[in-house]
Amino acid sequence: MISDNNNKIDLIFFGCTSRLLKHSSTEFSLLIASVNSTLSSELFPRSPLRSTSEPSLTVHLKPTDFSGPLTRVCEALQEAQKYCGSGLRSEMISEYIRCFREGDMEAHKRASIKWVQDLSPVVESYLGHIESYVDPFAQRAEWEGFTAIVNKELSQKFELLVDNAQHLVRSLPWGPSFEVDVFRKPDFTALEILSFATGGIPAGINIPKVNILSAKAANEEITFIHPSERELYAKWDAKTFDLQVANHELLGHGSGKQLTENKDGTFKTGKPVESWYKPGETYGSKFGTVASSMEECRAEAVALYLCSNREILKIFGYEEKEDIETIQYMTFLLMARAGVRALEWYDPQTKKHGQAHMQARLGITKWMIDHGLASLEQVRNSETHELQDAYIRVDKQKVLQHGKEIIGKLLVEIQIRKSIADAKGAEKFYTELTTPPDQLWETELRDLVIKKKQPRKIFVQPNTTIIHPSSSSSSSDGQNPDHLDVKLLDYPLTNLGVIESFLNRNI
Repeated sequence: MISDNNNKIDLIFFGCTSRLLKHSSTEFSLLIASVNSTLSSELFPRSPLRSTSEPSLTVHLKPTDFSGPLTRVCEALQEAQKYCGSGLRSEMISEYIRCFREGDMEAHKRASIKWVQDLSPVVESYLGHIESYVDPFAQRAEWEGFTAIVNKELSQKFELLVDNAQHLVRSLPWGPSFEVDVFRKPDFTALEILSFATGGIPAGINIPKVNILSAKAANEEITFIHPSERELYAKWDAKTFDLQVANHELLGHGSGKQLTENKDGTFKTGKPVESWYKPGETYGSKFGTVASSMEECRAEAVALYLCSNREILKIFGYEEKEDIETIQYMTFLLMARAGVRALEWYDPQTKKHGQAHMQARLGITKWMIDHGLASLEQVRNSETHELQDAYIRVDKQKVLQHGKEIIGKLLVEIQIRKSIADAKGAEKFYTELTTPPDQLWETELRDLVIKKKQPRKIFVQPNTTIIHPSSSSSSSDGQNPDHLDVKLLDYPLTNLGVIESFLNRNI
């Protein structure tokens, strides 16, 4: 009931910045992240809210959630605005400040538009309540912010892919009826991250729309790959990963149509469908708990589907037959290994997945196994029959001959359900898809995955601070007393270093 009520509010002000506080079974407060203590009547409905179906149910709207940190963020943004240069950047910061002061997510959208329009800056930054992965209802978002320096050489390379995106998405298997009428050309930026303040640092992100490639850990043990293939895997891992992320973010998330009813109640076509998006409904609000992971599954599958596209491979420098076949094979092998490792995030007791991307990879791996592209090789103790090791094997010839077709069928299953807002059918299909293949996967193999898992990586984030020279030293060395220096603060690679980094960030 409260979820439904929160969704109604979400249509008005986008509930990604809200938290629900329960006072009793009939009285709740919806906490809204903002600096200001009053809510604009233009942005929010009158408080308290009452349910039409349950008159006793009351929801109070309460501003100033996280007002302390947001006040400091706004103060820092005002200071940054003095040095931001172009008009677009100044306008972007103004919209940021309005969003954080008033809780106005429309202002954050306008800031995002200005940010996207500011093409190819040397320094990139983006912040706000963005991703909803950690919310069980996939509605409320975690705060995040990054500062990064653009990798110009790599960005130029990926710009070629962007330039051809319009016609490349036309090759996707669901046909023109379910593809967007006009593909909005994204601005792909490859970034070297200075600092990323969030709970989990992604390898690539799509926020309307930037893409970030983060460094992979060196010398990581290659588990669940047959010894005969480990040298090849190590050689192609990073190159395959770059291709996968680019296709995933640029052509995966940006493609596919959602059939939406017009605000006046009319429809865009006369074709009969049984379900569609009502005005104000979004993919996230309609599909709920499966939305995030199923979208990641769709984007991952697009990356697999397009890994054989000769035009894309040429952009990445793969024109020789051997290289073309190898990177196709490796793309499927990387996905299959990720699917095995995804068991670490699966709870066999609750039948729940703890991570959206890993759930998607497990589902794709299961699809590959069911369609003969992959298989699991077991290594057991000859006496006790205990599972000692396991290797995920991918049939290279089947991948080259049938891989695209098989992944295309999965894409159609997902995209059609997304397009016609078939939330019920999608939940049933996706739950079955991402259920481990058999009892072995839920028991012995999962135990082996947990036994072999690498120590969890802890990222120690650096900070920057402004150094104000003293007047005496400035005058003595001839420097301008108004000159400011920026110092990079680094920290030891320890748990204490992580804590010190967070404390010095002072948010």
